[in-house]
Amino acid sequence: MSPLATNTRTVALLLAGHKYFEVDKRKGNDVMWKFDERVYYKHFPMPRLRRLHPQVSSNCDRSVYSCIEFLAGIKQDIFNKTDLERFQMRTTATYYMCWYTMKGEEPLKNFMERRNCLEGINNVPDAAAVDYRITDYRADSSSDPLLCAAILFCPDPCYGRETSGSVQSSSALSNDPGNPCRHFKDRTCKWDFSDNDDFLDLQKNKFNITCKCDQTGFRFNSRFELCVDIDECEDIHTKCDKGKQCENTAGSYECLCPRGQRFDISKDKCIEHAPLPKHSFARTGKVRAHIQRSAFMRMVEYILGLRKDTGA
Repeated sequence: MSPLATNTRTVALLLAGHKYFEVDKRKGNDVMWKFDERVYYKHFPMPRLRRLHPQVSSNCDRSVYSCIEFLAGIKQDIFNKTDLERFQMRTTATYYMCWYTMKGEEPLKNFMERRNCLEGINNVPDAAAVDYRITDYRADSSSDPLLCAAILFCPDPCYGRETSGSVQSSSALSNDPGNPCRHFKDRTCKWDFSDNDDFLDLQKNKFNITCKCDQTGFRFNSRFELCVDIDECEDIHTKCDKGKQCENTAGSYECLCPRGQRFDISKDKCIEHAPLPKHSFARTGKVRAHIQRSAFMRMVEYILGLRKDTGA
């Protein structure tokens, strides 16, 4: 391995220990931590850090190279820190390294050099706190240049409640009750790195994931975890000709003439409707008088017993 790849792998194992095995050290104690659920494989700590660790953020703000060099250099020293500070340092570091992964930074591509992404993960110091081993069927680093970085540095919102971070097969992931795409015909859950490169959104666990909706003309909404209609009329590529206007429909759109116009086939364009004849709907005095007389006569007939009701 090159020196840079070696340092990146060192950082990856340091942060993967946090992702798969650490718990929130901002609350509780040693006894409680043993029984806390490990959840950082599917989301960053909640609530997010109020303040990033100053040393880590100062170095990682500069560049991915500076970040890797600094984190690799404190590999041993970090375990001499208090539990709380170590938690803050590694959480801050995962924010940055996941962010650099989403941005597709060059040092994070193929840094495992065709080795298994999880090589050595079960031997990190943090693994001693649990009684299970981490595996992932996707960990073949030759399939995607950024795969190892995504697995080791980032939580995966596609993971469900039952995987515990280990994914034995594609069916295990797709059938997990926490997979947001499990209700669709295609249960594959994906997240596009280019849609997740906002640093603050990552800290807040606002991930943009993608499911393939069963109906055409619909798009998956990560926030509500359901398919919503695509407004084709908002798409600059949707154009209506012959004077027509775009009107969105469920799953599609229509091109219609503007209100007050109709499409003339012979002229092949929208034209004005023929104007309606002028008409007044106001009642004339003669009509009002007739109505009043009719009501009076009905009342007289009712009083004289010539009808059973007033007819009102």
